[in-house]
Amino acid sequence: MGYGVLLVGLALLAGCGGGGGSSPAPGALIGQWVEASPAAQPAWQAGEHIRWPTRMITLRDDDTFLYEEDAPENRVAGFYTVDGHTLRFSRVVRQGQVAALAAGAVAHAVLGDTLGIVEETPDGDRILQFARVTPTIPPALAGEWIAARRLDSRGIEQPLPASTRLTIAAGGAVEQACYLPSNSRFAVTSGGLLLTTTGRLGVRLTASGAALGQLDILGDYTVRDGALTVQAPDGSRLCYVSRAAPDPRLAVEWRASSGGVATTLHLRPDGVFTRTRDGVTATGEWRAYTDRYLCLITAGAQETYAWELWMQSTNRILRLGRWVPLGDDACQYQQTTWQYWDQTMP
Repeated sequence: MGYGVLLVGLALLAGCGGGGGSSPAPGALIGQWVEASPAAQPAWQAGEHIRWPTRMITLRDDDTFLYEEDAPENRVAGFYTVDGHTLRFSRVVRQGQVAALAAGAVAHAVLGDTLGIVEETPDGDRILQFARVTPTIPPALAGEWIAARRLDSRGIEQPLPASTRLTIAAGGAVEQACYLPSNSRFAVTSGGLLLTTTGRLGVRLTASGAALGQLDILGDYTVRDGALTVQAPDGSRLCYVSRAAPDPRLAVEWRASSGGVATTLHLRPDGVFTRTRDGVTATGEWRAYTDRYLCLITAGAQETYAWELWMQSTNRILRLGRWVPLGDDACQYQQTTWQYWDQTMP
């Protein structure tokens, strides 16, 4: 209802050309704002889960602004002034392909932590709604998370071939390590958390060589029992689980055989693993996460597994499962079974 009142008010302002009345307090506008309702169609890109085309505007106290649309290379920068309910832009520099802010002024209104903008275009009024980004990060979000499951709007599990770790610092700094096995691409990017005062969560990550980062997944979130769930605009959900102490029962040397090829996987108590397959040995770090997930990390790759464990009188059976790309955008959930024989048992 509040948004409807805002739209009506902005439409009236745009219709009469804006202006008039007293200028709002500078603090009501200054800050970073992200689009409150991103487009409902995701743009899938290699190495990422769900990337949503979205808009972001930053209004600074030095009278400069930056507007980004869909991607960091599409932006408008310059200076702004406030004239009643009108934002006027000057000394504008445009880069890439930007649909909005083509005119020198827009009508605007701030209601609490919502910013509405109306721009006159040849095809009619363009109406945008933004939510304020808060610099305060709840303690529950800080820590290391790994992407575990992806569900569509009906709750049906979808393939999740990329192995992604997300580390959130107490101040909001973010580092993401992502590995896509289909092209052996391992990338570590950094950026910041974008948490709006209306309770939506996004991550802004900076690609290599880029001055600005692009936004991933801006949606409602919940943190409960060591799990972070973000609901995207189309109703789909991406579920992360938090890092946890490793189960000591896993820290042994496991053996598996497939197609006549023997493989050993030694998970050591100090967090180092060694895997030997067909005479080739790889060494790295293994980390454990809540809800029975673990991640194997080497210098140029990482793999995320769900695990199940059965304890028997003289041996242990470990089952590891993960999504594996088959090509042509097809994926399959594959499981491998490992055994450990307890030599101390009779």
